[in-house]
Amino acid sequence: MQMRWIAWDTTILVIAYAIHVVGVSAFSQTGWFWIVFTGWGLVLNSFAIVGGLTILRYRLYDIDVVIHRSLLYATLVAIIAVLYLAMIVMIDVGAQRLNAGDPDPWLASLVVALAIALLAQPLRARVEEVLRRRLYGPLNGQREILGRLGLRLEAAIAPSDVLNDVTRSIMDVLRLPHAAVAMLMNGSLDLVAESGTPGAIQFGIPMVYQHERIGELRVTPRGPGDGFSPGDQELLESVARQTAVAAYAMRVSGDLQLARERLVTAREEERRRLRRDLHDGLGAPLAGLTIQSGVIKRLVRSEPVRAEAELDHLQEELRSAIADIRRLVHGLRPPALDEFGLVTALRSRLLAFESKGDGFSTELVATGDDHTLPAAVEVAIYRITEEALTNISRHAAARSATVVLDIAVAVRLEITDDGRGIAPESRVGVGVQSMRERTEELGGTYEIGTRDSAGTRIVVTIPLPNPDIA
Repeated sequence: MQMRWIAWDTTILVIAYAIHVVGVSAFSQTGWFWIVFTGWGLVLNSFAIVGGLTILRYRLYDIDVVIHRSLLYATLVAIIAVLYLAMIVMIDVGAQRLNAGDPDPWLASLVVALAIALLAQPLRARVEEVLRRRLYGPLNGQREILGRLGLRLEAAIAPSDVLNDVTRSIMDVLRLPHAAVAMLMNGSLDLVAESGTPGAIQFGIPMVYQHERIGELRVTPRGPGDGFSPGDQELLESVARQTAVAAYAMRVSGDLQLARERLVTAREEERRRLRRDLHDGLGAPLAGLTIQSGVIKRLVRSEPVRAEAELDHLQEELRSAIADIRRLVHGLRPPALDEFGLVTALRSRLLAFESKGDGFSTELVATGDDHTLPAAVEVAIYRITEEALTNISRHAAARSATVVLDIAVAVRLEITDDGRGIAPESRVGVGVQSMRERTEELGGTYEIGTRDSAGTRIVVTIPLPNPDIA
């Protein structure tokens, strides 16, 4: 259908000129011939020219590919013809100067043909590179695309807008039918931005940021059988490197939004838990104690012995309520952290695990100052250690565990045991997921694996804020 547009437009143009020429020849003796035929010719010519401009303007057909190939082969034929004639003349002139007589035409043609065969491929590559620059833009196309990318990074509300603009810019500057950006998500490449219509053949340029593969920039060649010149490849690689920054920002933005949603959900779940614990754990017992105190008040004078017994029972109920309050407070933040510091609180918790009497032993090795740690870091380290020791005592069948805490520019926590280790087919449990989330919430890293000898090894690293930065 696209080819018919060009054929139809060309046919009208040829017919218009033919009618114009024939009319001028047949009626050239009349006095008004030039008005009719000139007007008719201009109308038809204008229609054809406007149609041609419309096709080029709206890219109804990839005419630039046709022009590129036509110019390429026409230029090659012209250059080869000139080289052929020049070499023949040079051989003839050289033979005459050496008084060797006229050279054998067949031998001269064979020598020239071999020379041209050797020069054909390098010559074709050079001519094609020059034509590409002329037709598809000079090397400042790279500066144009990167300039647009920089402006979009400054003004864009969402990183996805930047990626869409990059694909459109690549299509416009390099005159490609399709460009897309795919990001690496959950081990597979997913399209996040696309412009144009993809072709049967696509080229992928890796997008890497800080030695990490972010995704892939995909482009479709201009036509079937077409490729990309070294200059185009260099341009696309440079654009891919810059696009990786925007893609990384988009991924981080998505992770941040997901983290915010999880934080809000966790906060609401914590509020619900506190409400339930306060209502069920303290509300009902305190209401019962209020009623019980009223009963004791009435029994003090009439039945003092029974009143004394009720007071003993009331005292037990109060101790239980106090224990519930302490449990709730411990759930919010362990009091030992504020009273003794992180290291002493950990040592006390390790002793609690040893006191269960099943032969399980622990060791704590701590270095650094724990008095200046942020409160969030203290709670995270304490809870992670507590969760890890709980998992070891329940599932590892270990006889001992070692906790190494190093406080410097970052807090590094390493927990090892001599148990059975982690089975390859085991699934990530709630406890492991909780430890990972606590670490990542503070910008840290969490690693878990089986030791070379035996048992499990957990390494947590949480960065600390720089005190020199105001």
